[in-house]
Amino acid sequence: MSMPHRFCEMSLLSCINLAIFAVPTGAIVAACSGLAIPLTADAGSTALNDLRDAGTVHDGYAGVDAAVKFPEGGIASLCPKGVCDPSSPASCANDAEVRSCTLTAAGPACATAGSAPEGAACKVSVDCAPGTDCTAAGQCRTYCCDGKCASDKAFCDVQSKNDTSGVVIPVCVPVRPCKLLESPGACLESETCAVVSPAGATSCVAVGKAKTDEPCEQEHCSAGGVCLGVLGSRMCYQLCSKTKLCSKGQECRSSKPLFLDPSVGVCEPLS
Repeated sequence: MSMPHRFCEMSLLSCINLAIFAVPTGAIVAACSGLAIPLTADAGSTALNDLRDAGTVHDGYAGVDAAVKFPEGGIASLCPKGVCDPSSPASCANDAEVRSCTLTAAGPACATAGSAPEGAACKVSVDCAPGTDCTAAGQCRTYCCDGKCASDKAFCDVQSKNDTSGVVIPVCVPVRPCKLLESPGACLESETCAVVSPAGATSCVAVGKAKTDEPCEQEHCSAGGVCLGVLGSRMCYQLCSKTKLCSKGQECRSSKPLFLDPSVGVCEPLS
């Protein structure tokens, strides 16, 4: 999912769509009959190890190795520092009217808030209730500056504001399940399927311009890519499978629970 968008696409994820975790399991060949290339859950994998350090830790999350170290100081914020916090309506003082913190081209600012709830139709920021903002899709969506959403049916993604050109914001959007690398699949032509949660949930996210090894905090990854890594410094990785091969000098690596389908993984340099 950058100024305000130092997120998903979530999509980790990503889009995610999201920063995400992988379980270190050693060099284990994934069980996939007829796989043209090995998919390994490699403890030395840069992408998969980075995911274990990702910020969106779910309380009670099972499966992470006890030896895994998480970043000091907790989760990085997806919103720039300023006079208020978009995720905290109380950070703007109320006077004669209800106030809310919204991200603008100049950073966070207090403004008049509306009453339209999460998911309701909107045209401008002031239509939406405190803690939410109006996206280019014309809907009020809840801010997720910490990269997390209250429901597992939503994920933190980068979206453009409807009333401010060039400003992208981290908001919770509904998960729309899909199958990685399936075409056309459940997603639209302008979308791609990406991993958007530590538990391996997938969702359709907008296709962006960020290519492999490029940052995806402010821009969605291109088709077939997935945004992974530590919140605030996530990068695009190329998805791969037995039919979607990696480039020369790379191998396809997979790990649960990040990739629930062991026949799908990401391309990484040969060890």
